[in-house]
Amino acid sequence: MTTAPAKISEYTVSTPDRTVASVRADGIVAATPLGSHGYAADAGGPHLAPGVSAAAVVPVSPFRVDRTNWVVCPPVSVTVARDETTVELHADGHAHGRVPVDSPVTLSWGTPLPIAVVSHAGTHGD
Repeated sequence: MTTAPAKISEYTVSTPDRTVASVRADGIVAATPLGSHGYAADAGGPHLAPGVSAAAVVPVSPFRVDRTNWVVCPPVSVTVARDETTVELHADGHAHGRVPVDSPVTLSWGTPLPIAVVSHAGTHGD
């Protein structure tokens, strides 16, 4: 988020099987289940349960009056279909450069990481 006014660009959201939608918006948030509880939720998106094999895709300040967001199985790609201003890729709060028109940015799952769960008396897992 910035204090400068954003300019609308057109984005295409797609999966390997189909085009999900095209939307004019200030930006798009694509989030994993854990990430869906942050900025994606603040932009009006759904909260996904941890461990679900899905991504939340949420337009930021869409041009349309009826708010639409999507829950899709990854991989999901977001492509800038038309830019009326510079479109930048941000991931986990860091800028990663400009995204040219017709260059898809894809969110996909890598190899799951093993985690350890530690519990003690009075918590779940006992």
